[in-house]
Amino acid sequence: MNRQTVKLCWLLSLMGLWVCWVAPVSAETLSLKEADREYSLNAHLSYSLMPNDTTVAEVAEQRQDLQPHTDASVLNLGYSTQALWVHFSIHNPGAFAAWILEYGYYPPKTFELYLREGAGDYQRVDQADNQWSSRYLAYDLPLQPGVNDFFLKIQTSASLTVPLTLSSQKNFAANKQGFYFTQALYFGSIASLILYNLFLFFSLRDPRFGYYVLFAASLASALAFYYGFPQQWLSLEYGDATTIAGTVLFNLASLFAIIFARRFLNTPALAPVGDRVLRLISLIFLTSIVTVLIWPESTVPSWLLSLGAPVGAIIAMIIAFLCLIRGYQQARFFLIAWSALLLASVVACLRNFGWVDTTPLTSYSIQIGSAIEMLLLAIALADSMRIERIERERHQQASLQDSLANQKVLTSHQSVLELKVFKRTQNIQASLFKVQSAFKTYMRFGAMISHEFKNPLNAMLTQIETLNLERQHGIDQSEKRLTSIEGQAKRLKTLFEHWLSTDQLISGQLSTDFKTTALQSWLEETRELIESIHADRAFAFHLVVNPAAEAVMDATLVQIALFNLVDNACRYSPENASIHMRAHVSGQKLTLEVVNTPSHPMTQERLNESFDAYCTFSNKQNDSTGLGLSLVGLIADTHEGSLDAHLLNQGQVRFVICLPVVLS
Repeated sequence: MNRQTVKLCWLLSLMGLWVCWVAPVSAETLSLKEADREYSLNAHLSYSLMPNDTTVAEVAEQRQDLQPHTDASVLNLGYSTQALWVHFSIHNPGAFAAWILEYGYYPPKTFELYLREGAGDYQRVDQADNQWSSRYLAYDLPLQPGVNDFFLKIQTSASLTVPLTLSSQKNFAANKQGFYFTQALYFGSIASLILYNLFLFFSLRDPRFGYYVLFAASLASALAFYYGFPQQWLSLEYGDATTIAGTVLFNLASLFAIIFARRFLNTPALAPVGDRVLRLISLIFLTSIVTVLIWPESTVPSWLLSLGAPVGAIIAMIIAFLCLIRGYQQARFFLIAWSALLLASVVACLRNFGWVDTTPLTSYSIQIGSAIEMLLLAIALADSMRIERIERERHQQASLQDSLANQKVLTSHQSVLELKVFKRTQNIQASLFKVQSAFKTYMRFGAMISHEFKNPLNAMLTQIETLNLERQHGIDQSEKRLTSIEGQAKRLKTLFEHWLSTDQLISGQLSTDFKTTALQSWLEETRELIESIHADRAFAFHLVVNPAAEAVMDATLVQIALFNLVDNACRYSPENASIHMRAHVSGQKLTLEVVNTPSHPMTQERLNESFDAYCTFSNKQNDSTGLGLSLVGLIADTHEGSLDAHLLNQGQVRFVICLPVVLS
């Protein structure tokens, strides 16, 4: 083989690779195989950006030049001033006729759906008479037997995201129940926070609560427009008005978030340079609002919002860190809360520009981040009240010292300093009046804190105060105090998981996650959590499990069940009584036992009644909801296991969970 032949072979190989990489691959036709299901069109699309005045006939002539989208991810091209044309084909075997096409994203300015008829003409399908009442655009598709060709034109000032799904009429409504449930939880929680902080604003006249309410209300309203709820329930038309309203609300939420950060961190006094930078960031959102009102078809407002939100969050975090360094302790929890909002803003920005895939996590990043931020900011407000209480005590101590000094002056110079003493007494009375007023305000705020959070939070605050006092006296027991604080924090987390899992299990909304779990490590982790949460109780653990034993189960649910049994034993046993927990494997069955001695004698009849929902034997109504053992029974049934209770000698009670989950 000569040298020219070798060069020719290399040239042909490179040309073949170029053809494989560059030449467009036609998107596959979607074939309908089942009547009652939902199909995704993500992997069956061909698309191209074209001038806004391009007609469907011109696009059809250039069909071979369309770029295929063959993967399962949602098509996302970021921002563009051009129109996006999408082509897809659906093969109908003839037996299925009633299908609905849904565009599951923010309603665009232009949405034109064309169906190719037998004569080669194209008919508009997106007519008002075949549109479904939905939060997004959804239309009946008049599918004919055989292959049906569709062309879709989209023009929007928002991100060019095209999530298209094809559903039967039966599944169209059924598949949305889970979404509406989660949205009801989110918006219900936000509404509670708004009303609670609005009440605090009117009670305390603190502008921080007012801006917090404006921020939360604007963000919740913007997300409602984003998910199409006003369009569905208030019969608003899809068009420029809804697009403008959503963009304005998102910008207002960002603007109020910046103002709230300035108020909370007291930036005019603590960080004047940072305060001026935050004001400049506010101008970005004001510019975006004015631009969308004057020029609604432009993508500039969306660009400004997508870039301004993460930039503003980063600058606010930097300023909070500087304030924390300078001794402003209230910035601690604010910094943690703002980090959640920053992460959500960055993910949303990357998704809007098409730099990351459109997934449920990236699509709902703002909602997830805002929910976490709201909770952490509530903790930040509680921490702020704690710091104010310490400052009040310091002022009281200073007032006491002033009183002692005044007594000495009166003893030695009573006749000469009588006038000065009188004036000083007036000052002391004024100081005491301020302290009493602040104390009454603090007590009103403390009365608003819910019973479920009060005990763990108070325990955490007590440990922090004890730690500070010990450090002032040269005593170092930080490890002990931090361990106690960690236990209370884990208790709060466990309470959240218990509440959420209880509601979801009872309503049948919680999906199980069965995975292969190493039993020994799982039991050790559970033992450590129990000891940290109930650090004041005595436990005796007997864990007899083969180190190589594994089980297929939902480890989180089983752990919650065991926590409920231990909490039940701690609640009804004397404080000095020991609680025994045993775990052993017999064949393919995992047996978990909790043995305790109740404060009052139990009968088998009362034990059987304890499995019923809302059954409690405590004299204090707030001690228990009566759902713990019923929840354990549900978890055992989920794993096809059993829950039993037995009376033992010396008045002891044994609860046994038997789960057939161990791998042979």
